[in-house]
Amino acid sequence: IIHRTIRVWVDEETGERFYETKGDHNRNQVQQPPILDETRIDTQQVVGRAVARIPYLGYVKIWFVNIIEYITGRSVAI
Repeated sequence: IIHRTIRVWVDEETGERFYETKGDHNRNQVQQPPILDETRIDTQQVVGRAVARIPYLGYVKIWFVNIIEYITGRSVAI
């Protein structure tokens, strides 16, 4: 699951480059520092870069999780 980069900016004090991202499933950006802040992602937090797009593939994961939750009666995090 990938978040889109919606802005790249440089901190004027430190000169560090930061990315601002947005998950398409989320209505608003997640802003729960320090772990889930989508507004200030430094270059060390970038794991990779998307090279292809397969529309609707994420639905397979959602369906799978829903089936597991239905069968087990428990919430599943994948």
